[in-house]
Amino acid sequence: MSEHDYLVRTLINDLFFYGFTNIQADVAGYAKPGALAWVPTDEDFIPDVTAVAPDGSFHIFEVEATKEELEKLHTRKQLATFGTYATENKDVYAWLVYPRHLEFIANIVARRINFFILSVTRPTPQLRW
Repeated sequence: MSEHDYLVRTLINDLFFYGFTNIQADVAGYAKPGALAWVPTDEDFIPDVTAVAPDGSFHIFEVEATKEELEKLHTRKQLATFGTYATENKDVYAWLVYPRHLEFIANIVARRINFFILSVTRPTPQLRW
């Protein structure tokens, strides 16, 4: 299993633990989340995970496992798309999920696009607001 898929599956397990429902994920065994469009180019992006929190809020999670992935233009377009969607819709939150060792670069990326960050560690993630 790739590091990316490991992080996605760890996230899913933790979302279940915290009472999230309607979890959709872009991995085998789950319904795939719907695509969101990048308005400037009309490109569609599918989040890695979406879920509904116990308070009814909708959460979009994009998982990046490597520094190289975090730095790609494609990733930044995805994050900008999901972040814009969250900003324009009430009770929607966008999260960048990453392994702990990439915290510095993840913070830089997330701050540029007004994203929440979630560091996945073993055995449980730590939420950062």
